[in-house]
Amino acid sequence: MTYARKLVLQAPPWNSPLLEEFVEACVRDKVDLICVVGDDCERVHDVIDEIIVGDGSPDRLPGPTTTWHTGETFAEVLAFARAYSVDEDDCAEVQEMTLAFHS
Repeated sequence: MTYARKLVLQAPPWNSPLLEEFVEACVRDKVDLICVVGDDCERVHDVIDEIIVGDGSPDRLPGPTTTWHTGETFAEVLAFARAYSVDEDDCAEVQEMTLAFHS
């Protein structure tokens, strides 16, 4: 599966073994924005950032921009992602991610 340039992710458990696989796919697919919403979204955001940085090798950076949205609805975060400009000709679609991650 190839991901869109902008994603809104319903926060999975921060310790899900599938989270690293998902983030690696986002780095590979050159995703520009990952917005995390839902329970424990700040912690999930921090784990995503740690995975993106990885060992700090230059080929991983810059990785996706990440944001967390405590207390915001999925619709509010989706509107934020749609308004987020990736570049001057930005018409990138926003992909809604509500994958079921298992811890």
